[in-house]
Amino acid sequence: MNHPTPDPQYLNVPFSRLYELQRDREDAVNEERSLTLRMKARLRRVASTTCPDHKPKCERCRKMAAQWFAGKGDEREVGAALELNAPLFVAQVPVHRWRLATEKEMVSIACGSPLAPFVWQTRGFGYLGLAQILAEAGDLSNYANPGKLWKRFGLAVFDGKAQRRSSDRDLAIEMGFSPRRRAVMWNIGDSLVKQGVKYRQLYLERKAYEQATSPGLRPIQYHRRAQRFMEKRLLRDLWSFWGRMGE
Repeated sequence: MNHPTPDPQYLNVPFSRLYELQRDREDAVNEERSLTLRMKARLRRVASTTCPDHKPKCERCRKMAAQWFAGKGDEREVGAALELNAPLFVAQVPVHRWRLATEKEMVSIACGSPLAPFVWQTRGFGYLGLAQILAEAGDLSNYANPGKLWKRFGLAVFDGKAQRRSSDRDLAIEMGFSPRRRAVMWNIGDSLVKQGVKYRQLYLERKAYEQATSPGLRPIQYHRRAQRFMEKRLLRDLWSFWGRMGE
């Protein structure tokens, strides 16, 4: 992977700008998802009118609607589905363009970051992922150690238990858990599990270790433990890389 040349206008952009872009991106993603779900719901309603065995949460209707949404099946049915959802498709276009423009600016800012070399050395980890981490964490030199960064992203451990939400007000303040920041890191970790090389290997090794030392758990628990471990290692490596760049 070739390292792109940073655009001078995106050098030394304040972290507050990345934070604003990250919020815009989340709004765009949520709006796109909402419109997509509405379109699929409309198609399921149409499918239910012709389904002989229709019932609540009908699997046949769901599959038929998914097929129409993907443009597959009878040409007349697909055409009718497109016509039905035309207003929502039209509404989705500017939102989609907004998201792409926002992501493009985030990537451009990440390209000018001191951590840019880390990206093109790490398969499965992209400039958008780096931009999201910097948007949520800010200047990594503000964190005294990787543990502080883990806490920022909901990956710390309190009294032997994973950082989480709490109904206890004082404990919740101490934990400082943010589901939104945790979701950002989870999505990055999920990408590394599927496409990474170094970090996917780390995930597989940790999963094997968990299976050997904690028998009896469900497969999803081994997966989550291993991915969590890998995400923490990524943040640690980013923090260390940032520190070396400043030396």
